[in-house]
Amino acid sequence: MTRIISYIILLALLAGSGCGQIKPVKYNSPEQAAKLLEQGAALAEKGDFGGAGDLFDKAVRLADQKSESSLYLQACIRLAECYKAMGYHTRALTLFKEALPIFEQSTDSYTNALFLSAVADIYFTLGRTEEMGGYMFEAINEARRAGNPHVLSSVLNDLGNGLAWTGDFENALAAHTNDSRGSTQ
Repeated sequence: MTRIISYIILLALLAGSGCGQIKPVKYNSPEQAAKLLEQGAALAEKGDFGGAGDLFDKAVRLADQKSESSLYLQACIRLAECYKAMGYHTRALTLFKEALPIFEQSTDSYTNALFLSAVADIYFTLGRTEEMGGYMFEAINEARRAGNPHVLSSVLNDLGNGLAWTGDFENALAAHTNDSRGSTQ
């Protein structure tokens, strides 16, 4: 009987000391998410969009939507690119729609421009050129705010390709001309 009482007292002491309690594991999510983005990019470059998508999906779930909105949006962009490469355009669009509230709170013009351009590209691949145009012009405005000639050049190039596809060659040429000027500034 004294042995049972000793075990009960020992368990009570251990429980009171915090020993034996399950503590939540703290993840260093920004660094882990960034590492997953890097690893996923390497896989995507090799054409392994399924493997890359798995890593980007993990990065989306690791990045804190509020405090790491740019990282979260970059992970969404990369995951959507994988979906698109595998033919899952609607899934990519759904992902972007889910990320829109985070985008609307973001102040990172560089990432915002890339996000809007990627959304426009999904609409383009779905043949929804009216929606594409709206997002593309928003992307141009964000790219200009970012002050990065490379992102502006990329967005203008995408706009030019979309315009050429719709048969608006004059404006497509103008977008590509602005693209080439923007990339040398």
